[in-house]
Amino acid sequence: MTFTTLDLPSILSILSSVGFGMGITIIASRKKTTAETLLAETQAKFTEVEMYSKILNDLKNQSEIQGQQILMLQQKETEYLKIIRAQNSRERELTKRINQMGVEITLLKNKLIVYEQAEKLDNKQI
Repeated sequence: MTFTTLDLPSILSILSSVGFGMGITIIASRKKTTAETLLAETQAKFTEVEMYSKILNDLKNQSEIQGQQILMLQQKETEYLKIIRAQNSRERELTKRINQMGVEITLLKNKLIVYEQAEKLDNKQI
């Protein structure tokens, strides 16, 4: 087998077409790899967004529930404060009444002493 000049253009033609094909294949595979990488990153970001969205919704629901609980507790506090005010008012009234009764008891004791002394005087005079 001898190498002829006719074979050289054929070989160059084959090598250049193979090289060109390889170049196009490399470029296409790089673009494909880049696109797949971007797709994977996008899917990962989408998953993150979904996860954060769920967390945010959970936090929002919890804050709404806690807000309702705070409102209920404030209403109970208001009711308890009304009860406490009423009890304080009753206590003041009862304290006044006890003080009045203490004064009356003192007056009655004094009257009793006066009556006892008067009775002793009457018994001595008899």
